[in-house]
Amino acid sequence: DYIGIQAYFPLTEHKNPGLEAIKKGWIKHKKQLNAFSKAHDKPILFTEIGYRSDARTTIKPWEWNSIGNLLTNQRSTKAQQYAYEALFESLWYEPWFAGCFLWQWDTRTSKEQAIESFDFSPKYKPAQNIMAKWYGNYNSLHK
Repeated sequence: DYIGIQAYFPLTEHKNPGLEAIKKGWIKHKKQLNAFSKAHDKPILFTEIGYRSDARTTIKPWEWNSIGNLLTNQRSTKAQQYAYEALFESLWYEPWFAGCFLWQWDTRTSKEQAIESFDFSPKYKPAQNIMAKWYGNYNSLHK
C-alpha cells in the first residue's frame, strides 16, 4: 500500500528560480511528507506531478495556462528543467518516497511545436533529459 498524493506544491515565490531556490522550497514539504508517511506507516507515491514550461511554474504549479496568461507569461524551459531536477535531487533518496507519475507527456507534440509550447509536457524540452537521467539510471541511483 501507498499514500497517493497529487504533488503540485508551491516551491518558490519568484519567477525564473534557480535550482537551489527550488530545492529550498522542497524543505518544508519534505518534513510534512515524511511525518505523514511515518504517521500512516506507508510510503508516498506522487500520483501526479508536473511543471509547465513557464517562468512561474514553481509558484503555482497546479495552474493551467489560460489565454490571458499566455499573453503575459514568459516561456521558460529552464524553469521546467530546474523544477524536475530539484524534485529528483530532493526526493529520490528519501525512504518515504515511492516515486511519481509525471504529468504530462504529450505524444502529439512535434519538435517544432515544443519550441513554442508553455504546456506541461517535457517532450523535446531540456526536462526530458533530466527524466532520462534519473529514470534511466534507476538501479544505480536508487539504492
